[in-house]
Amino acid sequence: MPNEIRKPLDNSCLSSEKLKLNLYIAGELAKIEEHRKQIEKERKEIGKILADAQARHDLMAIQRELSPKKSMRACMTTPITKLNAAAVMPITMQISQHGYSVSGLGMCKNGFCVMCSRMKSKERAENIMAGLERIAGKKYFVTLTIPRQSDIKTARKEIQRRWQRVQNRLEYVTNSNFEFCKALDITFSYTKETYHLHLHVIAILPHGVDPSCISESWIRANDDISAQEQCQKIEIVKTKSKLSKYVAKMCGLALEISCNHSKTQTKTKESITLARLMQDAGAGDKRAIKIYQNFLDAMSRCKTITFSERWKSKMKEIAEEPALEDEKKHILYIPITWWKVVKNKIIHIGEKLFHAYRKNTEIPIAALQDILDGLVDVKCLDDWLCGDY
Repeated sequence: MPNEIRKPLDNSCLSSEKLKLNLYIAGELAKIEEHRKQIEKERKEIGKILADAQARHDLMAIQRELSPKKSMRACMTTPITKLNAAAVMPITMQISQHGYSVSGLGMCKNGFCVMCSRMKSKERAENIMAGLERIAGKKYFVTLTIPRQSDIKTARKEIQRRWQRVQNRLEYVTNSNFEFCKALDITFSYTKETYHLHLHVIAILPHGVDPSCISESWIRANDDISAQEQCQKIEIVKTKSKLSKYVAKMCGLALEISCNHSKTQTKTKESITLARLMQDAGAGDKRAIKIYQNFLDAMSRCKTITFSERWKSKMKEIAEEPALEDEKKHILYIPITWWKVVKNKIIHIGEKLFHAYRKNTEIPIAALQDILDGLVDVKCLDDWLCGDY
């Protein structure tokens, strides 16, 4: 009938037990889906770690092939015990919040070496933090640049001369009561003057001193008036939450060519990073090969970071402090019998352990140490690297 009033559906067949069961099943399915998403996320993270490590491994292969420096070509290929039978030094890898380092191997210690720069980035970050945490005063992060140059040696002299002008000015306005650490960074160009040098500086000034004296003295030291707009950027270091950002910039080339291989282009489209230059050289680009080799020759024994004297004293204080028990747990011992296998995977191992540390998860050193200490095959190591540990 058209006017018949329909009765509501009878839900009495759905007992409370069935409703509870349905809710339970729905909850369990949601948990399963969340677990699946987490596993997928972890797989992607492991894949990225391995891809980044492989990219750095490839850069190291380019360095060993094209570097004009014999020490850079042979870097991290031979245990010290084989270079010097009298030296008893185990191969170890140590992990910290700032990265990983390896000891017991012959290393070139060049600031532009793919592996040494990675090891140095850990030490460099720890040294920077020593001053930031232990020296009182207003802290500023400053970027100072000079015009592009075609001659790297000329550029080095220019940037050193201008920094001396800034240092003299700071000594005057603070009565020598200031501290600093400065790091050299370099980008390259195929279309303009080849080298673009700049300094990243953390300056600690007494309260009341205007940091503009830094930029003013830098500009006054600029012989090229038309390029004065290229001069500087000053940021105050306000909170510890931003420290990692500044420390990363201070690590400069060390992080660029060893922590983020995907950074091949800079904000200026005409500029490229050292990583990109090496990739082009590895691909057979003769122009890139020439620039890369000339660059390494000209920058021989160049210090990429320097500290003021008081800053050095704070670094020494930390170095003399006993290691915490927690730090001792983050050391991997690599048996000499495993070196032939491990040497081609050392970057992958270090990046995976460091990634675990940064995530504040349990570092899987114990599982890997068991593999290296036991009589197992290489497949176990490969499984560990792929996440099956």
